[in-house]
Amino acid sequence: MPRDEVPPLTEDEAEFVEVVRARTVGWVPSTAPEDWYDGMQVGSDDGRCLVWADLIVDNSTLLTVGAYYNGAVTTTGSLHTQLFVLDRDDIRVLPSTFGGPVSEQAAGAADWLDRLVRRPIRRRDWSGTAREYAFADDGTSLVVSGSQRDRSGPPLRESVLQISEER
Repeated sequence: MPRDEVPPLTEDEAEFVEVVRARTVGWVPSTAPEDWYDGMQVGSDDGRCLVWADLIVDNSTLLTVGAYYNGAVTTTGSLHTQLFVLDRDDIRVLPSTFGGPVSEQAAGAADWLDRLVRRPIRRRDWSGTAREYAFADDGTSLVVSGSQRDRSGPPLRESVLQISEER
């Protein structure tokens, strides 16, 4: 199969995508195959990525997360932004694995993604270039800009934001 052709979804993969779409009516994650891009047609040890979402605040992607299904289990977690594979070493979002019937796996993955995209984000500004975004509920840092020195002392401004609905 040429690299630019996306193999059709298996029956289980199609069911997985259908369940996820039905459970995430309040927001629209990027899902295969419409939003597939070059390279995604190739599976990994975790299977194929069947759903992914960018956590976007202030028109910036703070984190990309997704769900891989391998025919037996589904694993959710942070995705490497360039390679688009599960980043098991990313401590910002620990991977979760779901077993059982494919519909239960998809429901578990959809619920996991839904909880994640609804988490509030804390933004702290020290200057126009020194800023930090973190999950507001537990303080897990997502993205930091500026030097540590520029971010010393109390921030000039702090706000709590919701992740953009523009996924």
